[in-house]
Amino acid sequence: MPKIPYSSQDTGALPHNDGEARGNPSYWKSKFRKARRCELRMSAKHLTCMVSLDQCLAKLWSLLDNLSGGQTY
Repeated sequence: MPKIPYSSQDTGALPHNDGEARGNPSYWKSKFRKARRCELRMSAKHLTCMVSLDQCLAKLWSLLDNLSGGQTY
């Protein structure tokens, strides 16, 4: 029996229909789309983290300004 290229029997690591789907372009498109969506979600989380950090630093600086505002060195 001839071997089917990219079939799950070749490696044993892939799930059965994953190997058969590799020849299908829409399989790769959906994989890319899922990865991209995940990436966007991660960057959105990162942005909210950065924003809160910026706000925290701004509060800290204004607090320091208020503390040193009445004094002249």
